[in-house]
Amino acid sequence: MGHLAEGVRYGDETSQRLVAMSGMTIGRALGATINVLNPAVIVAGGALPQLGDLFLASMRQSIYGHALPFVTRDLGIVVVQQTEGSGLVGAAQMVIDQIFLPRCLAKWISVGQPTSAVHRLGEASN
Repeated sequence: MGHLAEGVRYGDETSQRLVAMSGMTIGRALGATINVLNPAVIVAGGALPQLGDLFLASMRQSIYGHALPFVTRDLGIVVVQQTEGSGLVGAAQMVIDQIFLPRCLAKWISVGQPTSAVHRLGEASN
């Protein structure tokens, strides 16, 4: 990906076209995913930030073009420099966010432990 990013930086039209198309394609897939999952934030990391503003602008444009407006109204799209273990940190944060949702916390308190509360919430939704 380094050569492609370098080509974009130096104004190579083929590189720019490929990066823009990649951003649009990923944005289209994310748009469909956002419609289903309704996340609060999309975090772009790994090698993606190396592709620069062109990729991110294309991805953003495609997300907003393919996702439903009410789903993207408060959607955050952030770019992070990924470090070793950042995927684990993100996964742990997702678990923490879910455990402390008001509906989960109420069950947790009544049961006395989070694992039972989360399990019971799963049973209740079936």
